[in-house]
Amino acid sequence: LAAGEFFLEFFHIVHARQHLLFQGLDQDRSEGALLFPPDPSGECFDIYHLPLQGVLMWLVALELPAQEALRVLRQVGGLGNTDEEGSELTAREEVDASLQTLFSPDQECWRIVIHGTSGMGLSEVAEAEERERRQANLSCLHDLAMRLRSDMVGTQDQVTPAAAGQGDDKKPLSPGGTIVAQDDSDHAATVELEFGRYLDGVKGFCELCSALAIRPGGLEALALAFCCGSAEALCLSSRQGFVNALASQCCGSLPALQVLLGTMIERVRSPDVTPEFWDWLFRALSSEGPSSGQNAEGATTGAGRACKKLRLYERPSLAIAVAAPALHTAASCLGSPPLLPPLAEFLLRHESRLASVSRDTWQMTRVFLQRFPSADSLGNYDEGDGEFPCLLDSFVEEIRRESISVANNSMPLATASSAGATTARVGAAPRPHRATTDLAGR
Repeated sequence: LAAGEFFLEFFHIVHARQHLLFQGLDQDRSEGALLFPPDPSGECFDIYHLPLQGVLMWLVALELPAQEALRVLRQVGGLGNTDEEGSELTAREEVDASLQTLFSPDQECWRIVIHGTSGMGLSEVAEAEERERRQANLSCLHDLAMRLRSDMVGTQDQVTPAAAGQGDDKKPLSPGGTIVAQDDSDHAATVELEFGRYLDGVKGFCELCSALAIRPGGLEALALAFCCGSAEALCLSSRQGFVNALASQCCGSLPALQVLLGTMIERVRSPDVTPEFWDWLFRALSSEGPSSGQNAEGATTGAGRACKKLRLYERPSLAIAVAAPALHTAASCLGSPPLLPPLAEFLLRHESRLASVSRDTWQMTRVFLQRFPSADSLGNYDEGDGEFPCLLDSFVEEIRRESISVANNSMPLATASSAGATTARVGAAPRPHRATTDLAGR
């Protein structure tokens, strides 16, 4: 349990800080160049001497593009010996099988991690929230592994025709060989030439949004940033991620990107990707401390997020003024539940007392809206089971109170009085002026 929880937390942090870990790495894309530095001490403490599972965990957590992942796997010997017939095919099958089960909640070792207790003496409610957090982190990493697996299969499919057309005077090319790398390099050069001016912080991203006729901060812009591996919502922080994402789709012009945007939006709306996008949205929009404001200058330079490190007792949070509009923007990813607008209004109304939303609350808000999309579905909501944060309990109380008020107003006077008296006896409808006081106490 301790070892599994350590690896889960470790690679979750690696994923969250990937844009920092990539800083300063050699970006030489030529064949044979090493992306990660070898251990200079000769003690073999580097990625090139890890077992296959360890290498894949790093590649997945860092969200390395398929071409780069194949390059690293070839360098660590994970793709077999090209001199032996059938060796690479066998190695690829092993990699594919490993990715399919990597961070899988179906594996016994991860089930123990998810359902085990923390050993920190937490309350029952806190333990439930901790298990939910571990479940969300594991699902995110497994989704990344499945995405890399799919991308690598697609890369292999793209390679086959190219290798078949080389002629007898050329030696057979293994998947991801020099000719394919050159083609990928050509596409990357085209993307750099066409879109390079748009990769300069917030200003450049706003210009790109204007050229695409989309709104910065809208779902299209957020989907673009997410699918291109950006750690920020208001700029394309990963130049390499953007270039690789477009080059892999042979997208080298604005009209082509406008078409590709539709695919990106469909992707973030898909049930498999929505939890990952939801988690990314929190990280991309959250403030990690008092010095990391969301102003344009700080976002352009990345200083607010790149230089500020969380202390052990600090946790990222999302300001209410940011969380409420984000809910509206991402509504279609959850099927546009009717209960979402009232929840956003509820947050803004109590902004002075709530101040911010934690990551756990943000994650459970998605679960809540998917399970209870409308006011009619709240009949099955139980505040006593402690599954959802107190914030959502207070929201449900308010919705129920409003529903009772509307029902009473539509009744004849005598009937409404009787219904009000009955409600008062069971204590289901506290007086309206106590709502904010109860919320502050919670």
